[in-house]
Amino acid sequence: HADEDDDGDHDRARDLYEHGEIKGLANILDIVRAKAPGDVVAVDLIRQANRWVYRFQVVGADGRRTTVDVDAGAGVIMRGGEGD
Repeated sequence: HADEDDDGDHDRARDLYEHGEIKGLANILDIVRAKAPGDVVAVDLIRQANRWVYRFQVVGADGRRTTVDVDAGAGVIMRGGEGD
């Protein structure tokens, strides 16, 4: 069932991108890497209030995990968390 959910997320993201509602993931990744260098280990597209948000989990060279939320429509960082 997880595969079905992943496919649904991918399809939803593609539809939102094609309709101009969200920025492409490749563009957003550059912004995230500048804010939180490291390995992106997870990306979720979630709905917060009335906007779409990319939520990134990034593991830095020191092994600390950081959460970075990006407004998917505006392409700007909303908040960056410290390590969990």
